[in-house]
Amino acid sequence: MPSSARNARTVRLDPSTCATRVDEDDPNETPYLLCPAEQEFKLALRSTGSGRSSLDVLTPSGRRHRLHFDEAVTRHMMHLDREVTWFLDGAPDRPRSAFIVRVHEHGNVDDPSQTIRTWHVLVRASESESCIVAKAEPEEAILEALDRIEGAPCLQPQPPRTAD
Repeated sequence: MPSSARNARTVRLDPSTCATRVDEDDPNETPYLLCPAEQEFKLALRSTGSGRSSLDVLTPSGRRHRLHFDEAVTRHMMHLDREVTWFLDGAPDRPRSAFIVRVHEHGNVDDPSQTIRTWHVLVRASESESCIVAKAEPEEAILEALDRIEGAPCLQPQPPRTAD
């Protein structure tokens, strides 16, 4: 098991552990969940339309970093797991934060509710930038990526989907 996996904590993304807020910038005033994470970070679980959801990382100083799972992970319909595994690492004066969330991809046209693939997605969280740095189906591969997260580039958006 990678050394980073030893300092893991589970963060729940559900109404029992999170506050419900309203997006004031959204003309529809869409509600979202604001959840405490680790090291004074917060996660905002929000709807991105068409049944999809995504997370924003809110830093201790209040900066918001949007994560675009619908661009970097899959262009198919998907939903996020309601548990995030947050990893704490690094020196006390320079902590490193990262988390893994499972993204359930729905790509069966005949049964849109069916999960066809589950991605383990690695996110680096920092004050200056938070982004998706890796995705993999087997969890072991994403745990290995966690040990190489320092300096890893952010995943770029996938090309738009074409008709199936």
